[in-house]
Amino acid sequence: MTMNKIELNIKKQLLKNAADQLKKEFIGLDGIIDEVTDIMLPWYLFPEHQMRPLIINLWGMTGSGKTALIKRLAELIHYQNLTLRFDMGEYGNNSTFLKYTFTGQLEQFNNSSPIIVLDEFQFAKTKDENGKTVILGLDITTMEYRPSEKVKFATLETTKGIDTVAGRIPVLLKGTDKAGE
Repeated sequence: MTMNKIELNIKKQLLKNAADQLKKEFIGLDGIIDEVTDIMLPWYLFPEHQMRPLIINLWGMTGSGKTALIKRLAELIHYQNLTLRFDMGEYGNNSTFLKYTFTGQLEQFNNSSPIIVLDEFQFAKTKDENGKTVILGLDITTMEYRPSEKVKFATLETTKGIDTVAGRIPVLLKGTDKAGE
């Protein structure tokens, strides 16, 4: 199905209006919002001509608004029913279950171009030999999951025995490890 020029302009204006609204709701993310909407413009206007999925990676601290931004964008362009969200931390290292769930849910879209959100993929959970939950973290140097390790700094360990903040600050400032820098 091809679109006429009027329909194309309507969709283009809808995406522009969505970007403007997002900038009002997500303060300080104007550049990211522009990048995302610019990148997805051809995907949104000409979905029938897409040979491969459009992939946009949003990296940032937990709670910075990445998922909320995409969810709201989907609402503003009327794609809320064409959006799938997978919390990768829930699937752990069970790729078979993820594949089954993923392909099963994609079938409902009947050749549409859905928005797929792979959320929290830096976390994965699994069970150890005793059945205890182990949270895995994505090692970005190897791109493999491994058990998360607590970071320890000698400077911070030293301050644990000091009762006052005024006493801790000079110790932290004299630290030669990452905590003292």
